[in-house]
Amino acid sequence: MRTVTLSTDRTRTAQLRALVLPWLLRLPGADGLVFQPDGRVTARLHPRIASFGGLPGATRTALRALEVEVSTRDVELTPAQAAELPVVQFHSRAKRTPPPAPGLPDTWLRILSNFHPSRVVVDGALYPSLEHWFQAGKVHCAGAPEHARRFQQAADGTCPVGTAPLDAKRAGSRRGFTAHGLTLDSARWDESRLDIMRRGVRARWQQDDLFRAIVEQTTGLTLLHFERAGARSFWGGSLHRQTRQLQGDNRLGRLIMALRDAPGAGG
Repeated sequence: MRTVTLSTDRTRTAQLRALVLPWLLRLPGADGLVFQPDGRVTARLHPRIASFGGLPGATRTALRALEVEVSTRDVELTPAQAAELPVVQFHSRAKRTPPPAPGLPDTWLRILSNFHPSRVVVDGALYPSLEHWFQAGKVHCAGAPEHARRFQQAADGTCPVGTAPLDAKRAGSRRGFTAHGLTLDSARWDESRLDIMRRGVRARWQQDDLFRAIVEQTTGLTLLHFERAGARSFWGGSLHRQTRQLQGDNRLGRLIMALRDAPGAGG
């Protein structure tokens, strides 16, 4: 695999790492920096950076000040490493990770989750998070619109089911349904759940500037909503333990990528 490499004197290692951290090629056991016998340090960039010109202008200017030498080199990858490289796994408890571009928080993998407390307005109603909207849609499929309104946020900032995304998930769980004497119309839910999620994700894309900025910086990468159910997962999935190939339907990741990759989405 061919990657862009940037080389400079080892005494500038800290400055080099700080400038290119969002784009480093990070593989198991390595952070993308290679120390050469001649006293220089080389930064290997992720292959989604096809050339030095693919970096932001301000970053290129700062790198030139470090007197970096730019070249391309071959990096040997196992088939499993090559399969995993373009995949970004996100979920609500993801570890802090260098962001895909400067200025974005290192919690960006958590922010992509429906469990991030990002308020969203759908059909004129305010919800504390996308999870609240999603679970309200499930309650609608139990024929209980009055109970579905309990997932909305009031003018005073309160929410009857609780403002935390986990509160919404619990209220929309089987136990939550039982507690209120509700019965889910499974056929209706299976038919409508994808459209409910699509409408919610689209609303968040339009209203949440940070969410949209993060997603836009993942162009060329596969967004995978990590779920332990793996191959059985509908909304997400995981990477196969041996091959590192994506398994699961990953419907949430696909909905987000569809918005990102739509013609004119970046405008």
